[in-house]
Amino acid sequence: MANPNIKIKRSAVPGKRPTRTQLPLGELGLNTYDGQLFAQVDTGGVGIGTTVASLTPWKETYGRTAVYYDNSVGVGTDSVTEKLTVFGDASISTDLSVGGNLNVSGDLVYDEVTGRNLNISGIATFSNVVLTGSVSAASSTGTNGQYLVSTGTGVTWSSAASIRSGSSTVATAGTDRFAINYTAGLLDVYVNGVKLAPSDFTASSGSLVILNEEMYGGEVVDFHAFSPSSTGAAPNILHTPPSTSSSNGIAGQQAYDSDYLYVCIATNSWKRVALSTF
Repeated sequence: MANPNIKIKRSAVPGKRPTRTQLPLGELGLNTYDGQLFAQVDTGGVGIGTTVASLTPWKETYGRTAVYYDNSVGVGTDSVTEKLTVFGDASISTDLSVGGNLNVSGDLVYDEVTGRNLNISGIATFSNVVLTGSVSAASSTGTNGQYLVSTGTGVTWSSAASIRSGSSTVATAGTDRFAINYTAGLLDVYVNGVKLAPSDFTASSGSLVILNEEMYGGEVVDFHAFSPSSTGAAPNILHTPPSTSSSNGIAGQQAYDSDYLYVCIATNSWKRVALSTF
């Protein structure tokens, strides 16, 4: 007697799967084109809520080099919202290649990440950062010499002020006035290489320097103007008090005379308090 053959319902139409009517409970169906096996699943135990499920959802590529699945996959959950939804821990010992977005609701712990763009909407904490390319902030990489400074809501690029700027001129006979931009109290004046004492000139306007004596003519006059940042956090005490409440000044500067203490509260805005004995 010849060996008996077991035959099951089958179809060679790509993507074809049997219906519940075509595949009674307990029978098998085979798609010979897709290589998938089907059976009816009775989820209610009494024929209620039955459906036909694939017993072989994974497909093998030609040559058996890989398997794949056409739809979404859930691991540890049946609430599948993405192509791959994992509930619980996932461990990858080698490489993870993501062509689209990688959404992580918890912590992402890793040894090394290599990619093109890393977009983080929350807080990112790094213990060590090694940069081989450029750093962008406020949609810009800045320019050479700039640094990042807080704006209160983020960071932006800023340029450091020059520590010192200098200029030189040759005086004409009878000249005692020179036009130059500077911060009051932060200017040195040299005549023929000799530094003048603060009492030898007046420099309070920020734009004009007046020498106590007129030049004979031919003297080399050098001006060294310093930036407030080069003097530390407080350029502070000035040699000459402001003449009016709108005299040139920067916030934080102070001056005094025998009657008042002057404080610059904003750019070119001064207030004063009276001094008294105690």
